Amino acid sequence: MKIYLLTSNLDDYDQYDACVVCAENEESAKKMHPEDGKDINSEYHENDFTWPKDINDIKCIEIGKSIINKKYIVLSSFY
Repeated sequence: MKIYLLTSNLDDYDQYDACVVCAENEESAKKMHPEDGKDINSEYHENDFTWPKDINDIKCIEIGKSIINKKYIVLSSFY
């Protein structure tokens, strides 16, 4: 598993601006919602405007490796 820094291009208040996640690959990381790690296009986040729904609007940088072998949110930033 790898650790990724995700940043959003949304520029407004009451939204997530970044998060650190652990995922298998970049695509899987970009699909994780900073609130709970669920898929950004899931029914649960259907009416959620706090994070982009298009993975092309999310910047992803690999920052490390994890010894824990599961997907999870390490840290989220909401402003």
